[in-house]
Amino acid sequence: MDTTFMEEKAFLLKIKPEASRDEVFQKLKTLNLTKEEKAALFQLSFQKRNVGPVVVRVGLWLVETIVNIAGRFPMTCAGAVVGLVIFFLLSSIWGIGSLLASLAAPIIALITMGLGLFNDLGFQVQTMVYETARRYR
Repeated sequence: MDTTFMEEKAFLLKIKPEASRDEVFQKLKTLNLTKEEKAALFQLSFQKRNVGPVVVRVGLWLVETIVNIAGRFPMTCAGAVVGLVIFFLLSSIWGIGSLLASLAAPIIALITMGLGLFNDLGFQVQTMVYETARRYR
């Protein structure tokens, strides 16, 4: 048998959600979302894909990852959403929107997510940035 196929199979077998569907459902219940949003995320958790002989539960892994990241870094996620909204608003400008959005979107996304990360981690990141800046002066 092909060694690449065996390596891929071994990799896919390692991709398993850490939490069960019940644990993900309990985490979803605690989020500040509407019932429709919670239902959509729970429906997403049932998505599966067959990759050769292996069934990968992609939806459960994706929902678990989203819930964990949003739980640990809520302001960073909010910054990402604000950056995306600004990107869509810039891209909707007639004529120069596509050029303006392609140039400004990465910068805006980094700034808004960075501000959210500063807010999430508090003074830990700020202190690290100041110490790094002092070293390289």
